[in-house]
Amino acid sequence: LLLVGIALGSHWPLVSSNPANFTATTATPYAGLELFGYRVEADRADGLLLFPYWLIHQPLPDLQLAWQLTDQRGTIVSSTAAQPYFDTVPSSVWAVGTFVRDVYRLPLPPNLPAGRYQLTLQVQPLDGPENRTATQPDEVIGTVLLQAPSAPSAATQPLDLTFTMPEQ
Repeated sequence: LLLVGIALGSHWPLVSSNPANFTATTATPYAGLELFGYRVEADRADGLLLFPYWLIHQPLPDLQLAWQLTDQRGTIVSSTAAQPYFDTVPSSVWAVGTFVRDVYRLPLPPNLPAGRYQLTLQVQPLDGPENRTATQPDEVIGTVLLQAPSAPSAATQPLDLTFTMPEQ
């Protein structure tokens, strides 16, 4: 398996995925919105970046997408709810027939153990649930595998810097 991202320190897991770092899936969490697949990457020392790939089949209202990671017991370990692209691009501007790469950030709690976590999604229009398709409220999209990181490497030499201001 390809390890993706950077070492996140001794208490954070790394994200692993398939060699292409892309998980293909077929889901229609909202009428006219097809999830083609997703990619997950480590983000700093406290989260994951989730990149869903959408195919737009019909005009959409402004949508809020709620993503969750749940453990094997079904306990939510991380969640985020936002409009597309970090709450900056409303889905109502997506043109029919386009392929959209979106992004969300899922924070990870300290000391989260390595393991398999389910990724779920719920989509709601910002103006109410009347346009929702007849899918489950939280649709299971796939699995994210978090692996324990290797120990961080120690610096071989200390860095000693001195800054001075030029004389005027």
